[in-house]
Amino acid sequence: MTNSEKLILTSITYLGVKENPIGWDENIQRWIKASCQSLGIADPMDDSSFAWCACFISNMLIEAQIWTPNTKHIVAARSFLKSLQPVTVPLLGDLVILERGPANGHIGIFINQTKTTYKLLSGNSGDSVSINDFQKSRTLGLRRI
Repeated sequence: MTNSEKLILTSITYLGVKENPIGWDENIQRWIKASCQSLGIADPMDDSSFAWCACFISNMLIEAQIWTPNTKHIVAARSFLKSLQPVTVPLLGDLVILERGPANGHIGIFINQTKTTYKLLSGNSGDSVSINDFQKSRTLGLRRI
């Protein structure tokens, strides 16, 4: 099984995990905590505006046994641009990094595409783990695992 297949099969099991009115789901809490601990940074559990898409991807890479458990997590989507292999044409399971304002980003797992959009499996999209379409015009980079 390829790393891309492992990543998709692991990630898809969390489809539907979402934030709720009283705070993050226990899975989201676990992903954020593990990511922050790996980097030695404060846990933002009281900040509901924390973007956890990169925490989701980091944890899925570890859970799928692509990264080792002691790998330092990435908690900012744009930071994935500094790692992994850049590609110009995405394949199933590649990572797509998108802009979200001048300094922020979003990251998801490539599923398929149309002429103008990518269909991505990602965390923190609509406050949940979901599959949604994103405009290609927002693309900052594509990375292969």
